[in-house]
Amino acid sequence: MLAEFLLSFAIRRICSGNASLIGSIGPVSTIYLTYVFVNEGVLLLKIAGPTLVLIGVLIISVNRRHEGN
Repeated sequence: MLAEFLLSFAIRRICSGNASLIGSIGPVSTIYLTYVFVNEGVLLLKIAGPTLVLIGVLIISVNRRHEGN
């Protein structure tokens, strides 16, 4: 519930594209934290998913900025 409130607050303060970019960092930080604290291995497949999501969000954000000009 707190995460939903903070996301709603962020969307009002910054545009939704930037809020989604920041929100998409969550899976990457989860992979890092499980590696550090749980000593779980990092596989290429675990990195590929969040990387594709981040690339998609970046492409959409860049396209929207170019369309706005």
